Amino acid sequence: MNHKLWLRICIAIIAVSGFFVAYLIIAPSTDRGKITFDYVDNSKIYYNKEKTYEINGSDGAYSITEPGAYILSGDFEQGIVIDAKNDVHLILNNANIKNNNGSAIYVKSANIVYIITKSDSSISDSKNYQSYNEENVDAAIYSKEDLVFVGKAKLEISGNHNHAIHSNDSIQIINGEYDITSINDSIVGKDYVAIKDGILNINSGDNGIRSTETDSARFGFIAVDGGTITVNSGGDGINSSKNIRTTGGTLIATGNNNIFKTISTDSTQNNIVITFSNAQTADSLSELKDPDGNTVISYRPNKDFTSIFISSKNIEKGSNYAVNINNKTITTLNIKGKITYHNDSQ
Repeated sequence: MNHKLWLRICIAIIAVSGFFVAYLIIAPSTDRGKITFDYVDNSKIYYNKEKTYEINGSDGAYSITEPGAYILSGDFEQGIVIDAKNDVHLILNNANIKNNNGSAIYVKSANIVYIITKSDSSISDSKNYQSYNEENVDAAIYSKEDLVFVGKAKLEISGNHNHAIHSNDSIQIINGEYDITSINDSIVGKDYVAIKDGILNINSGDNGIRSTETDSARFGFIAVDGGTITVNSGGDGINSSKNIRTTGGTLIATGNNNIFKTISTDSTQNNIVITFSNAQTADSLSELKDPDGNTVISYRPNKDFTSIFISSKNIEKGSNYAVNINNKTITTLNIKGKITYHNDSQ
């Protein structure tokens, strides 16, 4: 980590053919469970239009060595490699990016890489990788730098070798729709993963959303501030080496566990973690009902699971909620605070 995100404030706005998104990235830090981190949608700064390039497909590996905005259309058969010294904007306009020999998008060097989905697009890697000079290149989108995702269309990301998205720095998802599948983990941000808005459907062989930093007290967290997120994992639905913050949106994550040290004191909505002593079978209808019998959450995981993490603004402190599996109430929980646990073996 070169500290570029938490030592300074970075402002970025993308405007492409009427597509405009503004956001401010503020330095993240943690202090006794607090996460100081926010987005502000009021600034107006554009990328340099003189450095905008339109690229219509490529049979070979396409290399980006200069900063700027790259409007990508058509089929990219052997992936994209970014080795630049400043910000790079990838604007996906009905682009299909794949690589039969490795990562579909490999960020070797940049300041921040923005992946902007203008129209429906896809990104996928191969099952088997060629050897890289660098270690740990292991994802359909692999980056040594910070990644920011913005979109007004659907982006499908398939990690056929290992992970789907892996950044050695941070990952921010501002908005858009994402279908993400992976053999191993789906989203891995070493420093943090932050989701402001969007629709995320995650199907992972192992962990769904993961942050791995353990050496720095400032990093290793997951922040969910909005959006609709479903995680269907074979491992941990949520796996954070530090805290998780929830201030908005709806999140349901199923798997064999949900791992984090604590809920951040910055969280403004309530959360539930349910652990089962026996695995619940795939396609089990999992529901959370409020005191009036209204459905707060309804989900059918396509994998067996022993743990559910639920976060929603509709979970109110002091109220009782029924947890139903296949229309059978397994427990009723009284919400006492930001996190309520239930283990059916206790």
